[in-house]
Amino acid sequence: MGEAFAHLTAPKRLHVFVGALVASAVLIPGSAFALEGARTLVATVGPGRTIRLQTSAGRAVTRLQPGNYTVVVHDRSRKDNFHLSGPPTFSRKTGIAYTGTKRWVLTLTPGSWTYQSDRHPATMHGSFRVR
Repeated sequence: MGEAFAHLTAPKRLHVFVGALVASAVLIPGSAFALEGARTLVATVGPGRTIRLQTSAGRAVTRLQPGNYTVVVHDRSRKDNFHLSGPPTFSRKTGIAYTGTKRWVLTLTPGSWTYQSDRHPATMHGSFRVR
């Protein structure tokens, strides 16, 4: 622990160490601590020209409460991406040629949110409101 903690007894040093460990884990996006308490949404793009955003129970997202969410993005298309936009200037997306799974930890704020494929925005899109 170093000289800075030498004056503390062993139980107190352990308490300081565990507290620092928990505090640092909360700040690391994607850590188990950062995900705790966040509601989960599932975004899927592909195969083919399909795009959707659903709750973890499989219901289409049309309206959400403000707060913390984990968005699990399943990008299954080498021709399209999943692009989420919201107020005031929020934008997060996967790459057009990327395929795989991404996990985003986000705070959704009130307003209109949209998602789309940047390659086919006229036919592959959706929206929801956060109130």
